[in-house]
Amino acid sequence: MTEAMTSPVDHVLLFKVKEGTTTEQLKTLQEGTSSLCQIPGVISTRVGEIFVESWMADRTAGYTHYIRVQLGSREDLRVYQDHKTHVKVREECIKPVLFGPPLVVDCDAPMFLA
Repeated sequence: MTEAMTSPVDHVLLFKVKEGTTTEQLKTLQEGTSSLCQIPGVISTRVGEIFVESWMADRTAGYTHYIRVQLGSREDLRVYQDHKTHVKVREECIKPVLFGPPLVVDCDAPMFLA
């Protein structure tokens, strides 16, 4: 197995929340994201608002929220992608609040030794 195959993977979703999204829908989004930890290989999840401080350049490209799912490996990402819990969260918790298509990236960071 290569180093990249055994390194943790971050699955990151940037998205815009549509106008009129309720507090209850955002709570459902948070609960749904937390439930992804039930999927084998998922190490942790995080969901939140993207912020820009007054002294920073706005680099958000209009995205308002993010979800980060950390997985143990690329193989775990493969399992996660089609897992019934992920599909349910995507369809019932994420899609109802989306405004436009999200930006999704997957990345790993193998440890480099000096």
